[in-house]
Amino acid sequence: MLTNRQLQKKKTAEMLYQAAVELIQENGYENTTVSSITKRAGVSTGTFYVHFKSKEDIVREIFFSDYEKLITTKFPAFLKEHPEASVAEKITYFLWLKIPFVMEKGIDVTTLTYMTFFSEAMDKTKPLKEWTMLATLQELLLEAEEKHLLKADYTAEAAFEILYSAIRGNVITWILTRGQFDLEARTKTALHLMLQELFTT
Repeated sequence: MLTNRQLQKKKTAEMLYQAAVELIQENGYENTTVSSITKRAGVSTGTFYVHFKSKEDIVREIFFSDYEKLITTKFPAFLKEHPEASVAEKITYFLWLKIPFVMEKGIDVTTLTYMTFFSEAMDKTKPLKEWTMLATLQELLLEAEEKHLLKADYTAEAAFEILYSAIRGNVITWILTRGQFDLEARTKTALHLMLQELFTT
């Protein structure tokens, strides 16, 4: 259970996040400053840097913090409730969790999140970051490889690249088209086809 201090810290971080989202929607990402965010949230600049290193951190950290909490709660619960689930079913569920999460966050917040990654990718002074949550998918695919569930043409590494790139690509396309297609339906179809291609059964 969170202490009062922890609850207050969480509330302040959420206020800063909401202020950032509102200002970026109103004025654009480049025209939104830390100063304007803190003014909208009603806190000091010093308080901002207690919670975040930069305005990019607000969008990225809270989005992926929420996603990590979802994964670490929902996926173990799925495994407990479905002890007989196949490796393919586990992979499908793990990858699928991202889609309703993204849709709940909405296209604007999701767009802002991906903008921060594109910005970092263009900055060659910053090292590319590995997202540790992806280790779960890698482990599942290694299990599939060890059990000879993957077709001979595919290694666990190749299957990982195909699956992860497809899910990420679907989300990015959804962003670029301003949500003009059914992300859930398209992802279900893509997952079904990819797993048919990758797995022996």
